[in-house]
Amino acid sequence: MASRHGNRLYVQVLFEPGRGDLFLELTKKFDKKPAALLRDLAYEYIKKNTDEFDFAKAEAIDLAKRKEAIDARLEGKAKKRWEALGLDNLTPKESSETPEPQCGLQPDATTNPDESSAE
Repeated sequence: MASRHGNRLYVQVLFEPGRGDLFLELTKKFDKKPAALLRDLAYEYIKKNTDEFDFAKAEAIDLAKRKEAIDARLEGKAKKRWEALGLDNLTPKESSETPEPQCGLQPDATTNPDESSAE
């Protein structure tokens, strides 16, 4: 029976003992985990037995969903970091302000750093 695990389809497969052992040997030969090898084989089978346009459309959907998941994960990590630093309660104005220099030096608008370093 198939079920959903997030965006992915979850399928469990039971092998008979003899063919299961051969399959495990193949995973070693191809240096892949059993689930990865099965997934590759299934995708290859689907590609060969469906319309090229339909497969390309499905592949595009998969890539878009993967990008969404990665973006959400990165956003969540960034939010956690902001919370850990206590910056999650800043107003938009506060978060866009330029901080004061920490070393006490103020930039001199009349000096061109490229010219002064050449001396």
